[in-house]
Amino acid sequence: CGSAEGIRISYDKDDSAAKRQEKEKNTAREAANTALSKYHCKICGAFVIKLGKPLEKLKCRQTDGSFIADEKKHVAELSVCRGEVKKIQREKGVEQQCRLNCEQCGAVVAYRPVPVGEETK
Repeated sequence: CGSAEGIRISYDKDDSAAKRQEKEKNTAREAANTALSKYHCKICGAFVIKLGKPLEKLKCRQTDGSFIADEKKHVAELSVCRGEVKKIQREKGVEQQCRLNCEQCGAVVAYRPVPVGEETK
């Protein structure tokens, strides 16, 4: 019969099923990567923030262990109210924390280095 080198023979006459399965897997992977993560207050259970990536995947501060969420990149929705401004003495100087509280119970759930409305670095 001769040599079959260089010839591709497809015994599956319907490649569309395999292609469809591969496309579905890729779509599911993309959806998982872009899924929004919702977080609630530990005290009262009220919704406080929706992020574009899970907390565990965000960078963490060494000084206090808090997660760093870039507001423009990661924060999709925020449901908090302004809290008090605290000044905390750190090794390298004084740190300002503009706290954000749960709207329902008032518990501190996050903080910013500058007041709400001002750009962060």
